[in-house]
Amino acid sequence: MDCSPFDERLLPEQSAFLGKEIDRNRRVHDTGEACAGRRPREIISDSANNWLTWRKASFEEMTVINHEESEPMREAIRVFDEGAEDYDAWYDRNPELFASELAALKAAMPQQGDGVEIGAGTGRFSLALGMGTGVEPAEGMARIAEARGLRVVRAVAETLPFEDARFDYAAMITTVCFLENPTRAFAEVHRILRPGGVFVLGILSALSALGQRYARHAAENAYFRHARFYTPEEIFALLAKSGFERTGSWQTLSTANPEKFEAPASGHDRGGFVVIRAVRR
Repeated sequence: MDCSPFDERLLPEQSAFLGKEIDRNRRVHDTGEACAGRRPREIISDSANNWLTWRKASFEEMTVINHEESEPMREAIRVFDEGAEDYDAWYDRNPELFASELAALKAAMPQQGDGVEIGAGTGRFSLALGMGTGVEPAEGMARIAEARGLRVVRAVAETLPFEDARFDYAAMITTVCFLENPTRAFAEVHRILRPGGVFVLGILSALSALGQRYARHAAENAYFRHARFYTPEEIFALLAKSGFERTGSWQTLSTANPEKFEAPASGHDRGGFVVIRAVRR
């Protein structure tokens, strides 16, 4: 995504900032202060530079970007915040399933470079996969991840607080189903990756027996109440639309009630947990 100051897809806070800057400069122009001999384009350019300076400073301070989440999204974040310890304990109760998912992810993950997990949760995957930075909006989850040694930015996927071309690779692991705006989130990932950067996704496939079981009982589960499960083909389409080229897929947990470790296999036709690797064009 081209995130230049005059792109039609301006972030809400960027539009507001530039609007205030333009109003400020208009008032300065009306009073004749500091505007002698300056063209409107120069004034707007300075406003854009001020925005970029403000944005960079905000990122360095690890501030939370002002994203207007919907009520369901705020509720989902609250649930993960308050239930962080319970959610994290699932991995301790199901070590074979965690190991199965981790093995599939390792098959797709780059072996070197600077990576970030978006929707890092309590940091289990990030740290096991060698990522030093995570993005997580739920405070309770972020605190656990930080206690484990992960550097966590409080933010949402739709508005990532990083400069353009910042990372070599990015991951979303069981995160897409919770996104409020997947198209915008994928565009943000495209923006923060360097050309040729790798995007790895781990999803609960809506086509699978496991995914269908989760979907049937989602209303009874506080964590998945607002989740939307996608098919691999739907993710492929989103990736293509967002400027990525798919380069591979792996799958595991192929039954509705997995209990034992399952080595990853190539493809995406039957696995409950599907890993997709794509490259930024």
